[in-house]
Amino acid sequence: MKKLIAVLCVLHAVASFSSAQSDPLVAGDVSYMQISITRSSIDGGWFFILGLASDISGSRLGSVNDNPNDFTDLNSYAPAPVGLWVGRDSEDIAVQAGDYLTIKIDSGDWRNIYLPEIHGGDIKLYVGADGSTYYDPSLTVLACAANLLTDIYVSFGPESAGTKTWIEGIFYPPWPRWFYFDSAQGSAKYYGLAGVLEYGWMTD
Repeated sequence: MKKLIAVLCVLHAVASFSSAQSDPLVAGDVSYMQISITRSSIDGGWFFILGLASDISGSRLGSVNDNPNDFTDLNSYAPAPVGLWVGRDSEDIAVQAGDYLTIKIDSGDWRNIYLPEIHGGDIKLYVGADGSTYYDPSLTVLACAANLLTDIYVSFGPESAGTKTWIEGIFYPPWPRWFYFDSAQGSAKYYGLAGVLEYGWMTD
């Protein structure tokens, strides 16, 4: 029964997660940001700031640094299209095409924001509803398309509540693992497939 429920949840997530690539991602707050792969060789090499597309640097929702991948919650605004500022700090930026940020916005939705190859100095990108990025606010010049074939977004409750009030997750094939966020503890860790391992926390 658990396996059947999991399959139904995944199928529902795939069916419900579709949007026109030219539609903007709309948000007024962000409660989580994490870099998929950190690449800076030093502490504070460069930063990612999510902000309103109309003024990314002046209307900041949240930020995360490479390195050490620490999220900072900043301001809240009325929901509007968002953009991403990738800025140099202590080292030239060295982002590879297909790298992404995972975020959670005020609607409760999770998104991966996909990045083009970025080397050297600052750049501002504009985010589509599916996580694609563009070089222009009108979302006509594509920077990096979202990988919709490998992103499945699901939400589910824990088997025994304990201190974990709710868990939300994202599954990234081909890695056989779920990504859990525990709102009670305010932390995120990788964990094994639900129904295969006991509930708990472990690093990847």
